[in-house]
Amino acid sequence: MKIKKQNLMAAGILALFFIAFNTAVFAVCGFSDHGAAFWTSWCFMTFAFIALAATALILGKQTRKLRDWIFGYPLLLHGGVYLAVELVASIVFIILDVETVDVPFVIVFLSQFLVACAYIAIALSCFIAKTTIEEVRADVKKNTSTIKTLRVKTESLVEKCDDADTRAVFKAFAEKVRCSDPVSSEALAETEEKLCAQIGQCDEALDAKDYARAAELCREAEKTLSERNRLCKMLK
Repeated sequence: MKIKKQNLMAAGILALFFIAFNTAVFAVCGFSDHGAAFWTSWCFMTFAFIALAATALILGKQTRKLRDWIFGYPLLLHGGVYLAVELVASIVFIILDVETVDVPFVIVFLSQFLVACAYIAIALSCFIAKTTIEEVRADVKKNTSTIKTLRVKTESLVEKCDDADTRAVFKAFAEKVRCSDPVSSEALAETEEKLCAQIGQCDEALDAKDYARAAELCREAEKTLSERNRLCKMLK
């Protein structure tokens, strides 16, 4: 996996903040005589920096595009809020520990643990939403490919036809294909296969310069297209 320069810069900025945080904390509080509240808060703050730095390295600009499926806010915003909340919580508990204020460990741990879990859950929802959107797009692309292909083929038939009257028939048919509902389904597969075969026959007739036969085949294909469109409308 190639890591872009912007991703490295974002992770580097977070690393600088982490260094600044640790420098300030240990310069003021020292390295010894600290209780569970201090080290628990320091561990959760470290986790927050690591989680966000890893996200920046892996996703980069996608943190603006990935959105949760509940509120629709970008992952970047959630990451910033999580970091700010954890920073405030860790500083409060560190100060209380230094001032020897007895705070129950369960409060220190659970409050920060739940915040971390909330961020992880929201981050996962962003990925789930992204996967769902990609699946829907893939289905739409698959279901519209048949009509898009037929549009290209019918337009090429118009360009291929040298006879003015036959060309008018194919041009009208191409316009009807263009205006047809582009979304297909399994129920339309048989009719669309028949339509594709008929267009192929039209192509062969035009290659043979048999314009009367080509026009007749085009009218048959137009009937099949009308049948397909009626079925498509009925299945909506």
